[in-house]
Amino acid sequence: MFAPLLLGLVAAQTVQADQPPVVLPVVDPLAGRADHCEIAVNADRDFLAIWQVEVDPVNAPGDLRIEAVYGAYDPATGTWATGQPVILGAPQKLGERCHKPDVVEIDSKDFAVVWARLDDNGTDAVEAVIVRDASFASPDPLVEAPAAGMGFVLDSGFTGEPLGIVPEVVWSPLMGDDEFGVLYNVVLSDTAPPRSIDMELRWVLAQPSGGVWSGTPDALIPNIPIDGLLAGQVDGSKGLIEASFVADDRLLVAWEQAEFQTGTKYRASIQLRDCSFTPGVTPVVQQNFAFESGTGQLATLLRRPKMAMSSLETRPLVTLAYFEIRISFNQGALSWLPGIGAWEINLDTGDVHPYALPVFDNVERRLPLPVATQNARALFFSWLSNTQPTHHLGEMYWTRKTFGNPPGVNLRQDVGKRPAAVAFESLTDVDHVFVISQVTPPGETETRPQIEIREGNF
Repeated sequence: MFAPLLLGLVAAQTVQADQPPVVLPVVDPLAGRADHCEIAVNADRDFLAIWQVEVDPVNAPGDLRIEAVYGAYDPATGTWATGQPVILGAPQKLGERCHKPDVVEIDSKDFAVVWARLDDNGTDAVEAVIVRDASFASPDPLVEAPAAGMGFVLDSGFTGEPLGIVPEVVWSPLMGDDEFGVLYNVVLSDTAPPRSIDMELRWVLAQPSGGVWSGTPDALIPNIPIDGLLAGQVDGSKGLIEASFVADDRLLVAWEQAEFQTGTKYRASIQLRDCSFTPGVTPVVQQNFAFESGTGQLATLLRRPKMAMSSLETRPLVTLAYFEIRISFNQGALSWLPGIGAWEINLDTGDVHPYALPVFDNVERRLPLPVATQNARALFFSWLSNTQPTHHLGEMYWTRKTFGNPPGVNLRQDVGKRPAAVAFESLTDVDHVFVISQVTPPGETETRPQIEIREGNF
């Protein structure tokens, strides 16, 4: 059985731009590690930070729930008041986990949150809730859901294992009130050894109808290979996806794959599709892009694509970053050295330009996250070294004048892992960049989400 929650009220916090990061509270201080932090911002500069957390590492190890904290902006003071942490999705039985959430602002003010409900003893599902906007004076939002700890079911009765479903939520102003799109990966077959997994990307438009959310799932990208000796392992290909609207009627979808070429040799790649979107119709692929590693039994893996584009940019320029793992044998055992890379893609011309990223001696770079504004680009990432084996936050940045040249680099000493970020751009006021990551606070053993807010261009 689950241990009872120890729900002591946490004092509200105020977050201020250009100040040290603030650790956000979790619902239960005895909960396990927080992971997979994500963040979105609305038209009022309010943010919603979300993450997954291990419910009870002693009695229910591995069971996960989705939590969130709302941050409401006060333009008079330039600060954000945070509400109490809330539970969005929670296991309903042992052996169940609410897994890898995603969040997007919809209708300018509210937020849609999606996650996968994975059941060790049954089939899986994709669920969603809406978090309504709140005020600076009362920053605890209303969560629209069918029941506490439950989301509206958008699709169910399938399996996401061994990859684990990773849903992506997107929104376009062309959608109706409270509508949003969700993309997610579903495993079709799993053959081993050597590991050969076949998955597909599904699309569903979530639509409200009398307090019930409905949608018709459809296969957007069928038959995606996730092959190779490391498929399904922690640092092997797992079919992670990324999706975003670059314009109201243009949906970008990216994913990682690894495909057998001959025998035990395979080629890893990041695939990108530029799709047209018409309300009420499943998106239609218009352009294909592929970013590939070399072919070999122990080829470089390209993982975890992440995209960014400026909301004010007049040209359809997209930054696509990735996590690179170079695999080798070391004294008879597999070893890998992580690195990062990124491209800028002009969707109209098809031109693809690699970012000029420096190489650091004895420094591993992991989990890059791009941010783009009209005048600047940045990559946030985790880094660690042989002499300092703790994850820290790093960043690279370019201005419009310096793009194409080696970036400015800051290997910060701030502890942090797996950053996520979102930019709020304004034609009349300063930009803000919201960065969330996971840390282990002093004196604690479990990771927690932390947030920092930048004012201006990085």
